[in-house]
Amino acid sequence: MNRYVAVLLALLGLVAGCGGMGGQSGASNGSAVAPSGPPNTIVIDKFAYQPVVLTVIPGAKVTVINQDPAAHTLTAKDKSFDTGSIAMGQQGEITAPSKAGRYPYYCRFHEYMTGTLIVK
Repeated sequence: MNRYVAVLLALLGLVAGCGGMGGQSGASNGSAVAPSGPPNTIVIDKFAYQPVVLTVIPGAKVTVINQDPAAHTLTAKDKSFDTGSIAMGQQGEITAPSKAGRYPYYCRFHEYMTGTLIVK
């Protein structure tokens, strides 16, 4: 009997270590988790920026990947950066401002999509 319990526990540990059942990864409970992509990357998915807040050094290059079926932009409210239109499955890039500060941004096509780039 103890052998069966040990095998069951080992299998449960293996499933938990692989991100759970069903092959899905990431948080499924609605918590905000940054994607595990390359540094200085913002992913657009489900009409939202992920992460919503990104901190970078002055002058850093930031890659923006659009995983939505609609085109999007990542445009600074003060117009200091703008990716231009990014189609589904494509990516764009911005250069962070050289001055430290908080730079709110939005999508020009969907103004309810917002985020903040922090430069420090």
